[in-house]
Amino acid sequence: MPDWPVLPVSDRERRDGFLARMARMTPESRIRASRHRWKSWERDVWAGYYPDEVPLVNGEFEWIALRCADRD
Repeated sequence: MPDWPVLPVSDRERRDGFLARMARMTPESRIRASRHRWKSWERDVWAGYYPDEVPLVNGEFEWIALRCADRD
C-alpha cells in the first residue's frame, strides 16, 4: 500500500530523512529549530507527526498565527 499522499520518490526520501533527524531531537530542540531553521514543509511534517508539541497562539499553529497577525 503506498503512502498517502503519494509522493515522488525524491520527496518521500527527503521527508523520511527529515523524520529520522526529528526523531533524534528533543521536543525543545524541535521547537527551537522550527522557529529559526525549518522550511514551511518541514513545519508541516512536524505538526503532522508531533501535533501535541507544536506551540499554539490563539488555537493556531504559532508560525501560522505570526504570519497572519495584523502588523501596524
